[in-house]
Amino acid sequence: SYLFNFLFMLPAGLIALAFALWITLFGLRVDLFKPTDLPIIFDRKHGKIYRILREEKPGWRGLFKPWPVLACEYEWELVDAEHEAEVLSTGATIVRNHFLMFIVRKSASDPTIIDSFQIANASSLSENLVPAMWEHIRRFMEEGGSHLPLPSEPLASMEAPRDWWHSVGATGPFGAGYMKRWNEQPAYMWFMHLASPVTLPMFLLWGTGNWLSYKTAIDVDWPQAVKSAVGVRAEPKPTR
Repeated sequence: SYLFNFLFMLPAGLIALAFALWITLFGLRVDLFKPTDLPIIFDRKHGKIYRILREEKPGWRGLFKPWPVLACEYEWELVDAEHEAEVLSTGATIVRNHFLMFIVRKSASDPTIIDSFQIANASSLSENLVPAMWEHIRRFMEEGGSHLPLPSEPLASMEAPRDWWHSVGATGPFGAGYMKRWNEQPAYMWFMHLASPVTLPMFLLWGTGNWLSYKTAIDVDWPQAVKSAVGVRAEPKPTR
């Protein structure tokens, strides 16, 4: 009986271990040494869209292959916008995420989809904001609309943590801002400290991972061909 259970559980355990190992390695590969930004340029003058992406290779073999940073170019007339929604259940509530997706066709005569990409972060969008963002982009490309939001609608500012301590504070109740959280949320802080055997290692690990993600991030730049197309001059090389 024990031998049968062992022989039955061994393959399942090995499969679960391999899956957990793959998830961990893939997560590290995605989050470490990634580009600091994946920007998109809408070129109204030439009717083009340029974007930078990192080509992630799937599967076990993909973990050990290069993940190059690529610059892609699309024709505006070959791009269709879609409002997609994703419904998630946390067990206690239902969350709906909204996405503004751009679908790229192969040519005017061939509707084969060759690529798709997301505009903005789903966490910053809502059901009403997705069509509003699409309309802003469409007007800019087709009707000479404004480049940026109004002064009363500033763009989001993403500030990188200055050091490990600030990274821990940005991801949990410990780290930078510790005393401020005690003053503003004492009940929350009491709970987190009572559960510190679980919460402290979890948030320290999360904060450390967040810090390593920023620390190993790689700056990216547009190819000179894209800069020339949108009117950005090449920086002169320093002379010795």
